[in-house]
Formats: sequence, structure tokens, C-alpha cells
Amino acid sequence: MAAKKFGTVRPTGEGRWSARYQVAGRKYSSPETFQRESQAAAWLEKERGLIRDGDWTDPATRYEKKARGRVTVGEWMDTYHELKEAEGLRKSTLRTYRNHTASRIQNHPIGRIPLGELTAGDVQAWWDALQREFPGRSDGKASGRETNRKAYVRLKAACGEAVARGMIPTNPVEVKKAAKKVATKKKTLPTRAELAAIVAELPERYRAVGVLCAFHGLRIGEALGLYPDDVLVREAAREPGFVGPLAPVVELRVRGNVQRIVEDGHTVMIEQGTKTLAGERRVPVFPEYAALVAAQKAGAVTRGDRRLTVTRTGQTVMDTSFRSVWGRAREKAGAPAEITPHYGRNWLTVELAEAGATPAEIGNILGQTDLSTIVSVYMKVKANRPADLMAKIGGRS
Repeated sequence: MAAKKFGTVRPTGEGRWSARYQVAGRKYSSPETFQRESQAAAWLEKERGLIRDGDWTDPATRYEKKARGRVTVGEWMDTYHELKEAEGLRKSTLRTYRNHTASRIQNHPIGRIPLGELTAGDVQAWWDALQREFPGRSDGKASGRETNRKAYVRLKAACGEAVARGMIPTNPVEVKKAAKKVATKKKTLPTRAELAAIVAELPERYRAVGVLCAFHGLRIGEALGLYPDDVLVREAAREPGFVGPLAPVVELRVRGNVQRIVEDGHTVMIEQGTKTLAGERRVPVFPEYAALVAAQKAGAVTRGDRRLTVTRTGQTVMDTSFRSVWGRAREKAGAPAEITPHYGRNWLTVELAEAGATPAEIGNILGQTDLSTIVSVYMKVKANRPADLMAKIGGRS
């Protein structure tokens, strides 16, 4: 008696062939089509052998596992970032992640290794190569070394996701000290006079932004993203017997920021939410700058400007443009070249701390939830502070 025929082979109608068979009352098809009928028949014979030997599993599951094994590290990084985007990761953050991994992973030999074959030795060799290709700088700046670290962090996170999805059994990314931030030269805290001198040299159009960054702890994107109605102005309470005009009381409502990204080959400023929920906050404006900020709002409302600060053509100001304006003002003021608008957050943190504010209170004003960041990054010691403290203690004896 002839053996019962196993499965069927049939043309797909597109010049190719497919195969199908039945196991335990359920039909299974070949995950891929074949160029020749003989190839489809050979696949069926292989499937029958797996069933006979007790090694058979669903062919679709086997195919998916094999396909995952062919995904390279570079391809998986792209997929991982797409997953993060679908989860709601901010466009600017996603762009930063892609920039960190482009040259360090996708365009590096490690990017061509199949994800399923990546070993701890491969990762160590990759890390060692990055240290040779991007050496430290003599001026104390992190330069490419910090980008190396960030690329390492991204690779480890992506491989962790692959483990969670069952694509690889364990995470091979574990290089001792690789995730540690690169030590950089300590920065000198700017003085109030230096910041005020820079602000005074800014063009009138950008002076309010300069004030908000230099003295009120706003990030550039937050200051450039303000709308006129984000500036809340009210009249100060009049003391009994006081005669004359009163300076307005001004408060800022920070609800988001603008960020520069490249889309379709064009550099644009996009609007997005704050970095964290704590970023949404109210920030009181110092009385000495209240009139300036209130006047900026009044001018914007009169002109019908969309934002509190705009270009001459009414567009959102790019952060690079403001940095250039700040740089020219800094040169005119004769202030140290290292002072950027971000230094204002450092200055305000120390001033608030010396006024008795707790890290949590400082975080509320800066929109910073990570208190360790406030303590370790923003808390810069004034140049004369150690001597002052020692003098005070010595005077008690």
C-alpha cells in the first residue's frame, strides 16, 4: 500500500510556489513562497521529518525566530527608536538619541553584527575602539567621549528591550564604567554683574529672553516658547500713604518649549511639552525686571505677535540664533567666553540655596525633578565661597 501523501504544493499565481500540510487537524502553510516547485516539496519533506522525530513546532513561530536572528544591531536600533516614538517619546529627544547612535553604532562595524550573535566580547571591543577613535580633549571638555557614553546607554537600553521581547536570551551590553559620565573641567559660576552686563548688551528684541534665561532659570527653549498670555501681569498692592506709580508684579507660566529639529531636510522649531511634568510651573519675575518683561508682552500684543519673542518676520526664534546674539553681547560685555544662557540656571540655584531654599524648592522654580541633578550639577561653588566660610568659622573662635 502506497504511503499517504503528506501535504500539498501549489502555484501562487505569481510564478512562485507554496506548500501546506495538516497536523492534529490544523493546517499550516509555508511562511515563505518558493521559486521552484521542487523547493516547496523539499520543505514539506523537512517538515515531515521534524514531525516524525518529535522536533516539530509551528513553522510560523520558527520563521519569526529565525527572522529576528537575522536583524542586525543597527537595524534593531532603528526599530527600537521607532518603538520609543510610538510610546510618545518627544521628537527632540528621539532626534538626540538617533544622533548619538548614528556614527557610534549604525555606521560602526558593530551595527552590522546580527543582534542574536552579539556577544559581550563584541561590545567590549566596540567600546575600546570608540575610546581610540574619540580621545579626550586637552581643554577638559567631554567632546566625543560623552557621546560614546550616551551611545552605550542607548545600546544597553535597546538590547534590554530585545531581551524583554524574547529576541535574545540575555543582555550582552555590560562594560564596566562605560555608563559613568565623563568628568569635565569644573565651570566657574558667573556673577550677577557678569550676567547683567551681557543682558544689557542684548538687542532690545531679545533682552527679555536674556533676562529670563540669565536670572530666572528658564531653559532657552522654554523662554523662546512663551506666548504673550504666559506673562501674567497684575498691579502691586499699594501701601497706605504711598503716592506714585507702582511697578507691576509679573509671573511667568511655563507650559512647554520649542525645540530645533531637522524634518525632511529642513531645520524647524517644533513646539512640545516640558521635559517633565515638573517643567510646567509658575516663575515669579524679579521686581527689577518686571517692567521690562511686561513691556515685552504689551509690545507683542500690540503687534499681534504669536509668541512673546519673535524674529523681525514674526517667526519663532531659533535657539541657535539666540545663542549667536548672546555670544556677541557677551563679547561686548567682556564676560568670560564660557558663560552661556544655561549658566543662569546654575547662578539662580546657588543664589536660592544661599538664601535658604531647599533642593525641592529650587527644583520647583527650575522645573527640575531630579534633586541629585540640582545638588551635583547645578550647585556650583562661588570662587570666593570657601574662603568666606572659613573666615566666618575662624571669627567665632
